[in-house]
Amino acid sequence: MLASSKSQNYIAIIYEGTNNVKNWAHDLNISLMLLGPANDPLITTNTTTAPGPQVHAGFNEAVFNEGLFDELFSRVKLLSENDSSLTKVIVSGHSLGAANAIITGVAMAFLDPSLNVEVYNYGCPKTGDAAWKKFVDSSCNALGRDGNLAVWRFVYEEDIVPRVPLEDDKFKHVGHTVQLESVGGAGAYYFHYGDQNLRLRGVPRNWESEALLSTDSVSSHNIDNYISYMKKSVNDPQRYFANSFLPTKKVNSDIKVLGMMS
Repeated sequence: MLASSKSQNYIAIIYEGTNNVKNWAHDLNISLMLLGPANDPLITTNTTTAPGPQVHAGFNEAVFNEGLFDELFSRVKLLSENDSSLTKVIVSGHSLGAANAIITGVAMAFLDPSLNVEVYNYGCPKTGDAAWKKFVDSSCNALGRDGNLAVWRFVYEEDIVPRVPLEDDKFKHVGHTVQLESVGGAGAYYFHYGDQNLRLRGVPRNWESEALLSTDSVSSHNIDNYISYMKKSVNDPQRYFANSFLPTKKVNSDIKVLGMMS
């Protein structure tokens, strides 16, 4: 779905998700490929040993096959060119739709540096390799860093989907992780893995293993959980909204403030 709001100055792209974890996890192609159409990737290098950032083939094909991305990108460009007030592009989705949102948002930000792209997604699996993470995160505007991209991934409790595929160099999370707990509220992890130099915390070491052992990991993925939590965060933001990254130690307030929906 594509929509726009003149009063809020944004264009929005929303991808449909799925609650059927077993089916999609089983059927998807988890091989890696370059971002973009198979015969015309968007990002490459000149060496065979480092061909460029690699993304999940199944997610990439869902976005670039059948001309979907080209249609969305042309419509976004047309809207922004016809109305200069539409300065922001928001891309969002849940589950498979969350992965598609990241692929779409990153590609649009890369192809048109004039666009200010913000990705907000829910229950998102890992979307690419370590080179992909480096490329995406280096494009993000965080804590004073320049960039025309922001990626925020929301994870409800022990949702299994963001924990798969299991952590290794083949698959990494991009952007920031915001962990949502029905009792404890929300915690924001800087680029998921943290930054020791900035003294900002990454997700706990047992973040994946704890969910794999939980009997609630599949049910936690249901989009109704995310909707219910977001409603609570609107009604009680002090308790359910994260307004700072979690520090490893006390840090200065000027690097704690988040940039969500700024």
